[in-house]
Amino acid sequence: MLEILERIEAFGVQEREKISKALELAAIRADCETITAAIILQCLKKKAISKAEAEEKFGAKAAELAETVLKTESIQKKAGTEKKEEALRKILLSMSQDLRVIIVAFAGKIIELKENPSSESAKEAEEIYSPLAHKLGMSRLKNLMDEEAFKILEPEKYAELSKTIEEKREEREKQVEIVKKTLKEKLKQANIEAEITGRAKQLHSIWKKMGEKGYKQVKEEFSEDQMVEKYINLYNKFLPDERRIQK
Repeated sequence: MLEILERIEAFGVQEREKISKALELAAIRADCETITAAIILQCLKKKAISKAEAEEKFGAKAAELAETVLKTESIQKKAGTEKKEEALRKILLSMSQDLRVIIVAFAGKIIELKENPSSESAKEAEEIYSPLAHKLGMSRLKNLMDEEAFKILEPEKYAELSKTIEEKREEREKQVEIVKKTLKEKLKQANIEAEITGRAKQLHSIWKKMGEKGYKQVKEEFSEDQMVEKYINLYNKFLPDERRIQK
């Protein structure tokens, strides 16, 4: 990967931009070819490299992945507003004998939001790319797009909520640990061995939950006891009566 980044530097791609692409994709354990394709895609968009140069420097497959996404985006942009989601969905799925095409397309949108933020791009991510990622079960990429779109479309609300959350960070992390510990004890009592992981909700998700409510009211609706009960109810749906977890 380092060798690839060093090669691409010759085409004028900023270090910050290169690293962010690699990290976004690495977070979902994409292979080297997929990460390379995402970086090539940005180079092609900026006309910093030709397809022939990309093939020569980085291999035909990575260049082909990037070129496929570029064509997809071009066709999708020509579609009418009401048809964009359906057009993108059909194009991606029809061209995706290699599912990495979809990953590169989503990653490219995330990078676009980070490097060249615009309300048009953010709305496109929120209304088209994010729902499609959700349908395909790509939650990591969906969450990244939602978070970046929220930051662009609602900057004041994002800043306000971000400040509130940061002030409550320690409290939120403690809450996650309490829920994990309690669930583990409940499962152990039911002779179920499990590894439990948890994380604090993202800003976009909290904002959607809030609606007209305030942060305090939303927090009260997601107390430790309520979350534990929610997950126990979920587990119990899949367990026979004699193995039900006690609340």
